[in-house]
Amino acid sequence: MLERSQYPESMAPQQSDIKSIDLDRIFSLLRRQVRVISLCLAIAVTLGILYLTLAPRNYVSAGQILIDKNLEQVVDGTSVPVSGVELESQVLNQIEVLRSSRIATAVAKAENLTTDVEFLNPPVSFTGRLKGLFFGPFSTLMGQGQPGTAAPPQATLDQVVGMLRSNVQVDRMGRRLHHSGKL
Repeated sequence: MLERSQYPESMAPQQSDIKSIDLDRIFSLLRRQVRVISLCLAIAVTLGILYLTLAPRNYVSAGQILIDKNLEQVVDGTSVPVSGVELESQVLNQIEVLRSSRIATAVAKAENLTTDVEFLNPPVSFTGRLKGLFFGPFSTLMGQGQPGTAAPPQATLDQVVGMLRSNVQVDRMGRRLHHSGKL
């Protein structure tokens, strides 16, 4: 029998199809375009620095806590029936505990927030900086002092607790209704 090749004659690779990568040509292409490449790189670095200077320095944290009475019963092995009203009351009590001034006071004392400069004087936003540029020369005429001459900020524990409580948001995510019985 005649032996057939792997490729039909029309599909066989030609000498012009098989190419190698010429590194000299690639480097010469990069050398010719060095101005364009460096311009793009400079624009990207400038935009990155601009973003970092204008971005607000806010830190937001979020978390979820699962409060499920049924999970506690599974672990304990007990089966105490809990009414919906009682469970709702327990969840609302736990939400109020998380919002309480006692928790905020403990956080303020543990983190020493009464003398923390970054907490008491958060960085000015971008719009605040723009207002400072435009209205800054008029601030001395309106009775406001120079920003650099102020004493280091200090606040009472009650003020810090108020700031913490106003910035902490505790909400219930959803309500799951359990129905035992047949429909």
